[in-house]
Formats: sequence, structure tokens, C-alpha cells
Amino acid sequence: MFNINDMKFTGKEVEDVWELKILRDQFAAAALTGLISETEAYAWHKIPVVAYELADLMLEARKEKK
Repeated sequence: MFNINDMKFTGKEVEDVWELKILRDQFAAAALTGLISETEAYAWHKIPVVAYELADLMLEARKEKK
């Protein structure tokens, strides 16, 4: 799975990494909204984990499209 924390960056790439982390958080927040609306679907303690897993999948799909 995609893990931005395993990557090494220098110079301008650092700015790009921060933008990517912010985008990941925005994707997770969007996923979280949907997951919370379906409270029966997930155990509460798993919802944040699933939200970030979905965010990572969204980032992968976005990368493949470029």
C-alpha cells in the first residue's frame, strides 16, 4: 500500500510532499463523512483506519491517471 512516510525528499519535493499529505487528509475527511453516515457498517474504532485506507486508494488512482 502507498506510504508517503517511507519516501525520501529534498528541495522543492518537500513542498510537494506537504501538499500530498494535505490532500490525503482531505480525502480521508471525505471518506470519513460517508463512513460515519453508515454507522452499522464498521466498528467505531476502525472508521479512521478505513478512511485513511480509502484515502490511500484515492491517491493511487490519482497517480495512475496522470
